[in-house]
Amino acid sequence: MEFDDISDNREWVQLFGKQKDALQAASQRRGEQPRDRKPREQLISEFMGRRMANDIAMAQGKHQIQQSWVAPPYPPSTAASHCLQKLFIKDLRLETHHRGHYVLLRAATPSMVMTAVMVIMEDEKGHGMPFQLYQQKADAYRTAKDVIQESHLCILKEPYFKVQNDGGYGLRVDHVGDLIWLSADDERVPAAWKPRISDLEIDAMQLKDEGNRALKAGKPYEAGGMQVHTPSYLITTEQIDKDKVAK
Repeated sequence: MEFDDISDNREWVQLFGKQKDALQAASQRRGEQPRDRKPREQLISEFMGRRMANDIAMAQGKHQIQQSWVAPPYPPSTAASHCLQKLFIKDLRLETHHRGHYVLLRAATPSMVMTAVMVIMEDEKGHGMPFQLYQQKADAYRTAKDVIQESHLCILKEPYFKVQNDGGYGLRVDHVGDLIWLSADDERVPAAWKPRISDLEIDAMQLKDEGNRALKAGKPYEAGGMQVHTPSYLITTEQIDKDKVAK
């Protein structure tokens, strides 16, 4: 890896100085519950605008300088989820690792990849929050953007809530093991987030066919995701009839 000496670059020196001041200001807010969180709808609108601009820049082959400030190292959560107490977004405190607690989240937007996989998450109270998942890279079978898709459900154990570079707030995840992905019919998912069978436009056989096509196309993660994030009770009338005959 090559490095450039930018100690005599006034622009970069000023940038690092501003970031140092921002980090010091953030540390002074440790434990604070912010009262100026943006509404969910505003977060989604701003995020989708940035996502579109990023997609256009990528399509046009424009070079982008991406920066990320390394957070102080912290250990992963080793607690079992059933031993943790539930929190909501409104309960989170700045610059805090909420040991002994968890938040239940749903992806309210598609994801965007910068220095992390970024998305807007929401909780069952209708509050939104920017979310950044680090240590994720694209490989031959899956793009980083596929790691989190809209409507995916998860439990984030012992969440780290912080002040972001732009002065806003967000959840940062550096250890993928802190996340537990849930299917829609998991008992921990609130009733309001569970799909009604009558509303589902796709049956088990269609899911099976789509999964097979994804597997044949060399997309095992996508094929597996259809099983992980799909309710287990999605069965067809044909399957029910077969079960009755078998009995």
